[in-house]
Amino acid sequence: MNPSLARARNRAALWSGRAAMLIAAIAIGLWIAGLTLNDRWHWSQYFAWIPPWILLLTAAASCAARAALERARPPAPRHALKYWAACAALVLFIVFAEWRWYRLLIPASPAKDAVRVIAWNPAWARMSAFHERVLELKPDIAMFANPNQTADWIQLRQGMAEKTYALRQGTLVVVSRFPIRRFGWASLGIAPEPGRPSWWPMPRGSYQGGEALFLELDAPGWENGLIIWFIDLPSDPWMARRRMLGEAAASIAAFRGPILRRDDQGLDTPDTTLKWGRPPPGGFTGDQPATGFPSPDLVVGDFNTPRGSRSISFLAPGLTHAWSQAGTGPIGTFPRTLPLLHIDQALLGPRARAINYNTADLGAARHTAQVIDLAPAK
Repeated sequence: MNPSLARARNRAALWSGRAAMLIAAIAIGLWIAGLTLNDRWHWSQYFAWIPPWILLLTAAASCAARAALERARPPAPRHALKYWAACAALVLFIVFAEWRWYRLLIPASPAKDAVRVIAWNPAWARMSAFHERVLELKPDIAMFANPNQTADWIQLRQGMAEKTYALRQGTLVVVSRFPIRRFGWASLGIAPEPGRPSWWPMPRGSYQGGEALFLELDAPGWENGLIIWFIDLPSDPWMARRRMLGEAAASIAAFRGPILRRDDQGLDTPDTTLKWGRPPPGGFTGDQPATGFPSPDLVVGDFNTPRGSRSISFLAPGLTHAWSQAGTGPIGTFPRTLPLLHIDQALLGPRARAINYNTADLGAARHTAQVIDLAPAK
């Protein structure tokens, strides 16, 4: 080979390799920034929103490119092996730590009292096959935020069971095979983000400040009832998640009713006892009024906040994500056609465990649906 061409090739390989390492360093740096800073500040939340596996795959690909470029530089590869090793280590970390694909080798243990919950935000999308697609998932409890007014609830209820129980509060709808015993709804009143860009349209929805619903279900195997919180939070990407989740938690903690109890005839009457199915620490004292929602077994809904965000703990401290117990792979819920962000959440209380956690594309709207197989904790 012409010596001048060889030198030019070597220089190109050298600088291309350095560029590859710079890209790898940036990707690793963003990953570490997302882990450490998370959404503590408004500006840092956007680092935390980048899916970690995308950053790590970028770093792995850059290491592989550097290894290949090392081999292209005569007389012999010098440091290619260490770059291949770094690439392999990153890929293994993604597969086992981020995606937890080892669970595919461990069959899920069956549970006698397992309940299948689906939660979906159709965001008003019109869907001609609404009930058919939902029924394909075989839900015991189906929960919807912002469903289109054309949804065929009669067909859905007839397909779920001979007898079903339904509830609508605000823009939240629940259809269940199990009796609904008690419920309460609250508008969360989350304030718009000050200083948000005027050119960015406000998100569509009847309750821009968010809403929350709790319900107590008479599900088999759940002592004192299965308690679920159903949450729909604002979708404004400019909103600081730390403030948003903090205000949502404060609104739920300040909730004082009304609480409605549903009798066997399907009539809803105010719950004058104002005492939860499970007493607070230390027990009830006198005519102590209920404050806040009762302790949940499942908190589910559209949080518009990525999984792993620390601010989620404001709303549900100490709870475990269903994906952490039973999920595998790069699961995302938004956007539906390329679900990179996991912004719809399912959090478990100490009485519950997840047998399975997955998402399903129902063919409409911008979100995928969450599918959670839930059982009492052993």
